[in-house]
Amino acid sequence: MVFWDSGPHHRSKLVQAFLATQPRLEVHRFPGYSPELNPDEWVWSHLKKHELASYAPHDVRELRRGVRLGVMRMRDRPALIRSFVAASHLYEGPTEGSKRARSVEILVGGH
Repeated sequence: MVFWDSGPHHRSKLVQAFLATQPRLEVHRFPGYSPELNPDEWVWSHLKKHELASYAPHDVRELRRGVRLGVMRMRDRPALIRSFVAASHLYEGPTEGSKRARSVEILVGGH
């Protein structure tokens, strides 16, 4: 299961051709102009406001390292990642063990 916005790169002929070869892949698009529904937006918001708050890298290399470390810290907090999905209202709590519950576990980094 893939969730994404309607950016031009997602609608490209190359992506569409790939999707045509993947019948088991389920693609869901977020409505236009609705970043609040996209869990990635919550991830970036947290990264900017918390993990990288007051961070002033000297160059792009240092910025990349800071972002990578911030993302690694976030990855170690599965409840935080789940909260991004909950905040987006993408996930409305299917029963444990259901196909949808398993898909969301994979989406947020579960096993």
